[in-house]
Amino acid sequence: MKIVIIGGSHAGIACARRCREEYPEAGVTIIERKEDVSFVSQTIPLFLIEDEDILNRSHYTTPKELEFEGIQVLIRQEVKTVEVDKKRLTYADVKTDKLEEIFYDKLVMATGSYPVLPLIDGIFNETFFLLKNMEDAVAIKKFMHDSNNIVIVGAGIVGVELAKIFVENGLHVTLIQRGDRILDRYLDPAVAKAVEDSIRLQGIDLKLNTQVIDYQTEKATLFHRSEVIVQTDTGEKIKTNGVVLSVGFRPNSYLLRNQVKLGDKGAILVDEYMQSTAPDVFAVGDCATTYFSLLDVNRYSPHASEAIRQGTIAAINLMGNKQRLPCSLGTYKLNMKGYTVAVTGITQEAALEKGYQADAVYFENTNLNRKIFSFMNLVYERGKHTILGMQVVGNATLESEYVNTLAIVIEKKLTIEDIEFSDFYFEHGYKDPNGFAKIFARLAREKERELEKIKH
Repeated sequence: MKIVIIGGSHAGIACARRCREEYPEAGVTIIERKEDVSFVSQTIPLFLIEDEDILNRSHYTTPKELEFEGIQVLIRQEVKTVEVDKKRLTYADVKTDKLEEIFYDKLVMATGSYPVLPLIDGIFNETFFLLKNMEDAVAIKKFMHDSNNIVIVGAGIVGVELAKIFVENGLHVTLIQRGDRILDRYLDPAVAKAVEDSIRLQGIDLKLNTQVIDYQTEKATLFHRSEVIVQTDTGEKIKTNGVVLSVGFRPNSYLLRNQVKLGDKGAILVDEYMQSTAPDVFAVGDCATTYFSLLDVNRYSPHASEAIRQGTIAAINLMGNKQRLPCSLGTYKLNMKGYTVAVTGITQEAALEKGYQADAVYFENTNLNRKIFSFMNLVYERGKHTILGMQVVGNATLESEYVNTLAIVIEKKLTIEDIEFSDFYFEHGYKDPNGFAKIFARLAREKERELEKIKH
């Protein structure tokens, strides 16, 4: 059996390694356009903050190591066409453009994503910046040391993380968000407000409900470097040294256009076994949809941890449906210097839109010296008390790890009462040492008593 995997990032590597385990007699080939594999984009913030050596630790495996494991790796090769009816694809060397073809028995698409870009007249990695690979990070780091100010368009995970890094390095930062709050896919309004207050206190100029409508680049002269004028729909014109574009990503699904069914944002639609609508073609990672059981919807939600899960599940199911993808909850941890945001499950807002009788309770627990705090928000079903989601914001990194525990709790459809008396460690040093489970249970009871009073 010949297994071909297009893409050498997390999803593709996870799939290839599990294929070697499941089908030791099969031939497994990864085709990758770049020179290396397994780039960990989460190392970029560490590099930007201070750690120069992170460049040497930004990949967890190499083509040579994968070859040693029995996986053929074709690097610097770009796939040009895929013909699912003939089980054939063509690829070309990125330098010589020499064309080759290969046939497969099973195909796994792990082609990743690309950034959403507006029309601009500036130069990337000079006045306009993305954050997709280490080359981008090196250019941004140089810019940080040579510039005074920057505009970030998009207050999602990347935008918020970069804003804090830039301001801590002395730049004046303007963060522009089209919606009415930051991290709107991940946080309910009360929790987003806590993060917004924090970044504003740091000096970041946050502009909500604002959309960029035009970019004008002023070319460099003998005495002045290039600058960009960012024009917003509020009539404001912001002059800046550079712009980071962080308005999201789209799936690289073009190789299968008109050959498979596409879903949210053009991602390859897959079932719970990672099978596409074409026979013997699977899709994993940032090019595929993810099924969210709490919302009963397939949507595009690219995350590294999800990519690894999907790659492994696809490998198991190549020869038949054996393992469903467990509940996807969008569990994510955003690390910033001295600050953490961690989430799992769905927001109260999303739960209400779906029809849940959802409610939420939240609290801030501070250390006795008030230097450490955590702001937690729990989303649950009113009456049933089934837990639907959790959001944690603060500088107490241990508390952020609770989202991993809650991911299992949500998957198993447990209630607040089910975990109230779990044997969690004693949280010494806090104003309330009872632990989050007992605190949330008390807050939920108090809230429901208040609701009962209002009814009567």
